Amino acid sequence: MLSLPVIEESQDNKTAEDRPFIFRACVFNGSLSFDLETMLHHISRTPNDLLCHVQRIYYCFTEQQADHLFAALTDLLIILQGKGQALIKRMISGSQSLLSAQQRNLLENAVDEKHLHTLQTVKYSLFATGRIAESELITTQHQASLDDSVDTLSLAHSYLEYSQVDHAIDLLEEALFTDDNEDLQHLLLQIYRSTDNRQRFSDIFTQAEQKDRPLIVEWQQLQQYFSDKPS
Repeated sequence: MLSLPVIEESQDNKTAEDRPFIFRACVFNGSLSFDLETMLHHISRTPNDLLCHVQRIYYCFTEQQADHLFAALTDLLIILQGKGQALIKRMISGSQSLLSAQQRNLLENAVDEKHLHTLQTVKYSLFATGRIAESELITTQHQASLDDSVDTLSLAHSYLEYSQVDHAIDLLEEALFTDDNEDLQHLLLQIYRSTDNRQRFSDIFTQAEQKDRPLIVEWQQLQQYFSDKPS
């Protein structure tokens, strides 16, 4: 059973018919699993909860629910509104084995915000305009700008939560050359040290210095740590 620590209201006894329209619109044929129902309800009320979007995608992929997976990716695209392209591209790439060629093409094209209109009527989507365009709540909330650094940190932590360490490293290394947020560097260095990944550390450290990236002092400290520690 998927653990959903970010959701505080998962133990209520409401059925789909008790939910607001924004949630009930997603139920078409038969009942949803409790985990997916809970995630949908939470996301409909808190659209910018990035971690819950990622959990929904992982859940649908694990449960081999292709249509719900397509809808989950669609909703993440709509909420990001052209931001977080590294995140959505990784999600699409990781899900491609369960998506049809048409679905993959639609999602990949819609990464560019100008083509989001091609996802207006996706079945099971919470935020596609063809299904809940009348919702003032969603219109207001998904237009709020998302901080890219926070998005990157949230995604990196979610990768680590699901033991996707290599994905977390790839994401943080990419951000190192585009984002000056020191929290990203702290997390990357923690991963290097905890996994004893001295070769990867050395390669990226060299590249960052060559490109004059602003680095925190902990890079020098970790370099010394690896030098002093036997291989």
